[in-house]
Amino acid sequence: ASPMPYVVYHAAQAQPRELATELRLLVEQGLSQEAYLKVREGWSKYDTTPTMAAAWIYLSRAGFNGLWRVNGRGEPNVPYGKYTSIAFPSEDAVLRVHHALKGGRVALGDFEAAVNLAEEGDLLLTDPPYFGTYSDYNGPGSYDEGDLYRLGKCLTRARGRGVAILALDSWTDETLQVYRRNTGLTPLRIQRQQVVGATAERRGEREEGLFIWPEDLAVAVERRLKTWQADRTLRREIES
Repeated sequence: ASPMPYVVYHAAQAQPRELATELRLLVEQGLSQEAYLKVREGWSKYDTTPTMAAAWIYLSRAGFNGLWRVNGRGEPNVPYGKYTSIAFPSEDAVLRVHHALKGGRVALGDFEAAVNLAEEGDLLLTDPPYFGTYSDYNGPGSYDEGDLYRLGKCLTRARGRGVAILALDSWTDETLQVYRRNTGLTPLRIQRQQVVGATAERRGEREEGLFIWPEDLAVAVERRLKTWQADRTLRREIES
């Protein structure tokens, strides 16, 4: 998995004003192809946490379809996105993230170590690379079926410690086997709008799974999802 989300959260937690300043300087360069390629091709010069985090935010927002991808040398290689207007995080937004992370721990490492930190009374959210999705990007060391089953065992142990669980993943026979049959979580099938993808076929609504424990939490989440779905349907009818 990419370490960049960790870099961004670490920068927001430890150096928020520096991150906001570096991002503002990049945004002020504009959204032209020349500006985008200048940042992309100068990736190696962003050698501090705030500068690297700011460059990642800029490139992932301004690149084609919001994709983030690197080559074998670790250099970003997503084409220019041709956007004329993009909403970038303001300094106030960065500071809000900073305050939300106060007292928290931002860590980079194997998911098992993180899951094992959860204790009774905690709410654990897991959002791994969706199993069976974007298989073209799988390579040595990538998240695979063995990791999926290992995550299931971690969640089983967390459940035994009294940890509430929300697990997001694809909706497949394998994920149902792991989350429902092996781990005992309640499965909810959901439709989510996919906005990132190299082709139109990879965007649009797609079926995913939300796996929950305990049961009363699953009931509450399902009720809220139904309300949200009804509201969304009503908005679409009004707009049409």
